[in-house]
Amino acid sequence: MLRPMTRISTARFFTKQLAYIAGYSSPKRFTTDVLRYDLPIQPCGPQSFRDNLYDLPGLLKAAVLRQLRGIGLPVTRIRPLLALLDDEAANEASARFISGQIRSLHCVVLLGSQPTAEWADDGPANLSGGCSALLIDVTSDLQALINRH
Repeated sequence: MLRPMTRISTARFFTKQLAYIAGYSSPKRFTTDVLRYDLPIQPCGPQSFRDNLYDLPGLLKAAVLRQLRGIGLPVTRIRPLLALLDDEAANEASARFISGQIRSLHCVVLLGSQPTAEWADDGPANLSGGCSALLIDVTSDLQALINRH
C-alpha cells in the first residue's frame, strides 16, 4: 500500500542530512560541534533508526551555519546569531515559500555592537546605519528539499 508523501513543513530530517546541509564532512563532526558549542539546533523528537530527527527550522539553521562558517566566522561567534533566529518565523516563512507566496527565503544577519538575525522574504531589508549586514540565501536548500518530497 502506498502512503502519501510527508509534507515538507512537517517532515523530519536525519543528522546526516543536517550535517550535509551544514557543510560538515560527517554527521559525527556535526553532532560534536552542536554539543560542544551548544548550538540551538536540537532534535525534535525520539530517535529513529538510532539517529536523531530534526525539524525544518533546524535544517534552515544548518544552512545558515554553513554560510557563516564559509565566510570564516568561528562557530563560537555563530552560536549567538543562530540563537536569535525564531523557529516559528522559520516555519511561517518556509510555508509561504512552499506555497509560492514568496520566491526566495533569506536570513538577514546584522553584525555590530548588538548583532541581530531574522528571516526575510523577497522584499528589501531595512538596515540600520553603522551595521555590517549579511544576506544568507537558503532558497536553494529549501528548493532541493521540495524536489525530493
